[in-house]
Amino acid sequence: MKSIYKRSSWALAVMLLFLSVSSCKEDEFFEQTNPPETPWLNVNEFERAVIGAYSALLEDWWGAPISAHNFVKIIGSDVTYWIPGEGGNMPSDAMYYRKTDQEVGYAAGFFATSYRVINNVNVALDFMAAHDGNPFPNASQSDIENNLPRMEGELLFLRAVTYRSLAAMHLPWYKPEGGNDARILPLRTTFPTSAEEAANSKIGTTEEIWQLIVSDLTRAKELLPERYVSGVHHPSYEHGRANKFAAAAMLARVHFQMGNWDAAMKELNFVIDENGGQYDMSEDPIAAWNKDNPSRGREVIWYQLFSDPNDGGRNFLHYASINKSHYEATGGGGPASTGGNNSVAPWNGFTVSYDALNRVGWMADPKNGDYTETEEAKRDKRYQQLYYRYEGYKGPLTPEEEALGIWEARFVNVTTPMVWANKYYRGPVGMETNVPLLRLAEMYLTRAIIRHRQGDVAGATADVNVIRVRAGLDPLGSVTEEDIHNERIKEMHQEGDRLDYLRALHLPIPPGDRDPSLPFSTIEYPYEDYTWAIPQREIDLNAGYGK
Repeated sequence: MKSIYKRSSWALAVMLLFLSVSSCKEDEFFEQTNPPETPWLNVNEFERAVIGAYSALLEDWWGAPISAHNFVKIIGSDVTYWIPGEGGNMPSDAMYYRKTDQEVGYAAGFFATSYRVINNVNVALDFMAAHDGNPFPNASQSDIENNLPRMEGELLFLRAVTYRSLAAMHLPWYKPEGGNDARILPLRTTFPTSAEEAANSKIGTTEEIWQLIVSDLTRAKELLPERYVSGVHHPSYEHGRANKFAAAAMLARVHFQMGNWDAAMKELNFVIDENGGQYDMSEDPIAAWNKDNPSRGREVIWYQLFSDPNDGGRNFLHYASINKSHYEATGGGGPASTGGNNSVAPWNGFTVSYDALNRVGWMADPKNGDYTETEEAKRDKRYQQLYYRYEGYKGPLTPEEEALGIWEARFVNVTTPMVWANKYYRGPVGMETNVPLLRLAEMYLTRAIIRHRQGDVAGATADVNVIRVRAGLDPLGSVTEEDIHNERIKEMHQEGDRLDYLRALHLPIPPGDRDPSLPFSTIEYPYEDYTWAIPQREIDLNAGYGK
């Protein structure tokens, strides 16, 4: 199988080297007498432009746009608790206590890598635009009709996803009532043609950035096929790449966050009801998280392909900080009694908050010292399959306890029961386990809350019950808004969803387990205290910020 991430020594690598970091490196690039000529000579070679953009978006350890922005949002949410002093070599204090006025190295890596993706995409899109969408006169009719439009769609999808990640980190939250005129992010839709242009990038308004995201995803949905077709599409497109439903799912997410709920409903209905049987909720929750081969769980719409042997072993290292097992887990990191190795992430420091455990009914009353695991938790397949309860350190394990998978590896200061997410690295080989990025469960839950707020309680109840029945729970007769919120916590915890969900609904971001008297412990709409600062060196290097 051909990797979607594999790097080659072909000529494009020379150009991408110059594009791989932020604006200061672009200045050096444009000091050359002439920029390197585009090396794509045929449709198959142009496929590498798309592959390179996926690689930049998904693989970088320090600043990959998808994982980095999700990671920051996970740690800053109310449903996460930080064990002080844990979490590895990262600015855990700033992220957990929402000190967004601080510039952290993590944000600098994320910012630079994001614009590397955008630059890579823009080079390829410029190349297509310069040739009216068909830069290869000798291309077959099949490639002209299928592969070239599909690749353009993927490039637009990747640019939109990257800008959405940047917006979630650095922009004021989008206000549907207007006033989205803050200028914070460089708006790049083409690759700069000179050093002067590169050093004077236009700073787009919040409105312009979000409208670009919508435009790119809308066009991507039009161009992308519904599924891979053998013999028609390039073999690399078969696994881990975006299709029409991925574009629609991301567009639904974006419209929901912007407050365009009628538009979001159109996309949600398309993904849920018109996917031709590609996606459903027929499997147990674990099925989305335990694939270390090119297959996917039935509900997974888009995923990060780590099972490919050509991808260089890169993986979502970030999630070892918020997950029970770590990326070197074998046997899925589960109990030894079921073939796992009781794998423990060595820098794990982020658990499910007690506030969240109590709210969703998985722990009796932790704030008052009752850490009892509830019957609801014991019946919920999500809790049983995708979370791990640690009872607290009680001394060295006996061989019998070790065999049962009781985890007391190193948290000697944790003396009360805690619950970790245990979603990631769950395939037979942890570091080769694919990571879901868009799941059908999210689509059902988003449709449920929109339906409920629009007065369709019966429709909302039906959507929530799809999720509950899959989890092994009894359906509800009628759902409240709080029921929907709680199902979403149980379903989407540690996937970077919580903050965006609260902000989409204009609900307060509550403190969770934080001291409520601290600054930023509660942040109200329009969330002016939850916008991470742009790295100062980027501001210094881009004269566009002074205009």
